[in-house]
Amino acid sequence: MTIIFKNNNVTLKKLKQKNHYELKTDWEKNIKAFWVNFPFPYLKIIDEKINNKNKDSDKKEKKQEEIKTYKIYAESIVPLKEWVKKNKEDYTNAIRLLYDIGNQLQSLEGFSLAVPFLSIDDIIVVNNNDSIHFLYLNDEKVYNFNIKEEITVDKLHKKSKYLSPEIKKENKLPMTIHYKSGLYSLASMVSHILLSTEITKENKDKVLHKINTTKLFWSLKRMLETNPEERYYLII
Repeated sequence: MTIIFKNNNVTLKKLKQKNHYELKTDWEKNIKAFWVNFPFPYLKIIDEKINNKNKDSDKKEKKQEEIKTYKIYAESIVPLKEWVKKNKEDYTNAIRLLYDIGNQLQSLEGFSLAVPFLSIDDIIVVNNNDSIHFLYLNDEKVYNFNIKEEITVDKLHKKSKYLSPEIKKENKLPMTIHYKSGLYSLASMVSHILLSTEITKENKDKVLHKINTTKLFWSLKRMLETNPEERYYLII
């Protein structure tokens, strides 16, 4: 069996049976809201199991642990970092990446949850009947934001190329940033994959000028605003 994605809460692996995969998730705390809103319709789930068990966390208090295991059929499921090696600079795929991950971030927003930044390691690519979808899996980077629209990042995460200007200014934990930091990160990732150039605050206008006649141009521009309060996810 091949591991496609793994963190402390999630394991996705390819099974020996052709075109079969297994996704195992641990539904707890704020992570549950992430999975309740996960775009499962993009996956062909052929079996689902729930395992509830008590976990003795501190020898005094027991908490209920809900493990869900999904058996999935797909022509292929691969990490985004592998997929981009053969699929860079494709406009249709860039729109799909922005749409799929943007919708996931938007659904989390409705529950006062956000992802401060994305990494290419966080996303998988699901292919079924020539229909491609991108899914964000890393629930460890899901944070609550407060009434001031701020999230406090208090855990170390793997380094990413796609950081917002406000995160780049910070050099220690905990850091408090606007929840729309994730929108900048997504737009930065999409731009890099499409245009093969890493986006910075200084070069973004020049780099994006290559696609200035497209609707993707305006979507990315809105998400790459330096002021996070002016960032919006909108594809017209």
